[in-house]
Amino acid sequence: MLGLAEMAPKAGEFARQLEKTLAVEGFHTEQTCNDLLAVIMAGRAGEEIVFGDVSTFGSGIPDSDLAVMTAIAADLELRTGFGECGVIYLGGPDHRPAVWPTAAASVRRRIEAALARASGLLLENAEELERGDWGATANVSGALNLKLLN
Repeated sequence: MLGLAEMAPKAGEFARQLEKTLAVEGFHTEQTCNDLLAVIMAGRAGEEIVFGDVSTFGSGIPDSDLAVMTAIAADLELRTGFGECGVIYLGGPDHRPAVWPTAAASVRRRIEAALARASGLLLENAEELERGDWGATANVSGALNLKLLN
């Protein structure tokens, strides 16, 4: 199991709902993982939408949004069989160096897709967000239908 609840951001009500949803589900589908990636990238997407650029706020340290995102995406590529490398498990460090250059491009594409999805969801809900309607629901397709709170 990937331990996504432990990797996910710890942010109040959202984190509690996410942990509850992931705990009930038990085993995560590729869609659930992609939903989580989009949620994690929402902060970066919001910076880009509002300020026209991103800062280093969610990156640069081991427990940053970008680090967590990269770890989850790498696990999807190398440990679950969901990636472009195919149905393989390369969980040990001895196996990863040989495939990492190929997998890195796939990890990057997965992260960029999550960022694009997060941007789309934020833009679709821009009116509610501008009004400060923090309870507005942005439905994320798949297993996670969570309220996006601040």
